[in-house]
Amino acid sequence: MRKGEGTRIKDKDLTGILVLNKETGWTSHDVVARLRGLTGQRRIGHTGSLDPAATGVMLLCLGRATRLVEYMVPSSKSYEGEIILGVTTDTDDADGDPISNDCVPGSEVDLNLDLVVSKFSGFIEQVPPIYSAIKVSGERAYSIARSGGNPKLLSRQVYVENLTLTRTSFDKLAIKVTCGSGTYIRSLAR
Repeated sequence: MRKGEGTRIKDKDLTGILVLNKETGWTSHDVVARLRGLTGQRRIGHTGSLDPAATGVMLLCLGRATRLVEYMVPSSKSYEGEIILGVTTDTDDADGDPISNDCVPGSEVDLNLDLVVSKFSGFIEQVPPIYSAIKVSGERAYSIARSGGNPKLLSRQVYVENLTLTRTSFDKLAIKVTCGSGTYIRSLAR
């Protein structure tokens, strides 16, 4: 789905599951809002949020199929991406402002990626990014952070089913993750 594109369908009784390839720049909320506008369908749910910078498949349930969301959300999800070593941003992703730039071991230094993978596999504790949609005292964490506040997010248990890290250059890792609902890939990278 691209911003500004789409043909109006307008069927308030539209029911089913839509597989959509979300492009960068869209929030999951943007996608649902646009689909509501295109279809006239008010009952639309998605099975997991993707960050605005992320691209990939979103499953959207329309009409009576929204009842299926609760069964689909706990399913495993898979992600692929790139981690840039040594750079920390305020949002934990490439869209954020850099807040530190640390030395990265050169390619001659053996990063024990097997050890890293073992520490971040199975059930792990993870602190979500402050720029996330998690509610803190009834307000979204990203709203607090954008207002200059520092939302206090507690660690939570998540499940990482499979994690693969491959060093692609001296300062980059390719990451492939299959994980349970609620896992933040940005937090794994951090």
